[in-house]
Amino acid sequence: ADILKFAADGTHIGSYTISGGSNIRDLAWDGEYLYGGAASTTIYQIDPETFEVVNQFGSPENVRAIAYDSNNDGFWVCDWSTDFWLVGRDGVMIDVVANPGVESNYGLAYDNLTGSPSLWIHSQGGSGDDLVQLDIGSGALTGVSRNVLADIPAQGAPIAGGAFITTDYEAGIVTLGGLIQADFN
Repeated sequence: ADILKFAADGTHIGSYTISGGSNIRDLAWDGEYLYGGAASTTIYQIDPETFEVVNQFGSPENVRAIAYDSNNDGFWVCDWSTDFWLVGRDGVMIDVVANPGVESNYGLAYDNLTGSPSLWIHSQGGSGDDLVQLDIGSGALTGVSRNVLADIPAQGAPIAGGAFITTDYEAGIVTLGGLIQADFN
């Protein structure tokens, strides 16, 4: 599968094939490299200029969803409906948070911008395309969620893809988003 790159205004910049990795499900960014997983126990480190895999390391859990944790210099990972594992760059587990019942997970975003550290989970369960917030410290859902399909006009059977949080999209604003796989108008 290709990585599609867009400008902030929606202009398509290009399509890129990841050399050395395929079937990447979600991506994380540490400020220098992209990281992804293909629903296996390998985390791929990807050069964002060449889209080549430059390194890889193991994970104790399959990596369908991944988010970079800048506080711990590690990666939160999960597969479909598993617990959430924090994995170091050496592949060793740093922490684990029990899944409080969120299913069909296909994207993660680490949030240390809007309060205590949390994970935003992009779930295909529930209404089919929800971002739900999990407080890492307590392991409980915060009750804050967003249906991504309410913001994106999609046809067919859209499903959750990745998730992201950034302050780079609009100055002074925290932007949270979920990517979906669908047919669009």
